[in-house]
Amino acid sequence: MAKNSVFRRSFGVAVLVSTLSLLLATYPGVAAAPQGVDDYPDAVQRQAEMAASAPKVVRTMKVMVTAYNSLPEQTDSTPCITASGYNLCRANEENVVAANFLRFGTKVRLPEYSGERVYTVQDRMHPRFNRRMDLWMRERSAARKFGLRTLTVEVLE
Repeated sequence: MAKNSVFRRSFGVAVLVSTLSLLLATYPGVAAAPQGVDDYPDAVQRQAEMAASAPKVVRTMKVMVTAYNSLPEQTDSTPCITASGYNLCRANEENVVAANFLRFGTKVRLPEYSGERVYTVQDRMHPRFNRRMDLWMRERSAARKFGLRTLTVEVLE
């Protein structure tokens, strides 16, 4: 009986030592746990800073959203230049929206359509479209495929 209990104890200690060795080899930071905020690794601090600087939603609303392109028949005689003076064709990024009910420069998200992507209000629509938003797209086929949708708009600070 004494032999069996010594064997069990030795085996248990060996398993514990092996597990700890494997854990420390896999996660070297576990051996030196941080004592205070100043001791956290840079990656953790950067993550905390990013979370603190993430845009905050100040208003949420449902809006009818359409899409447009830089074509004279869809805009005016300067199809690449928005009402705020932004050059869509030079930037060539699908991150611009037209909206009459938000100020130029306002940042918005359309989470149901594009997740966390942030758009900037840089253009205006015809005055008859008061509570509607228009997404700028490079390709006419993509804009036609988008159609008319009612989406949640998150206005960011």
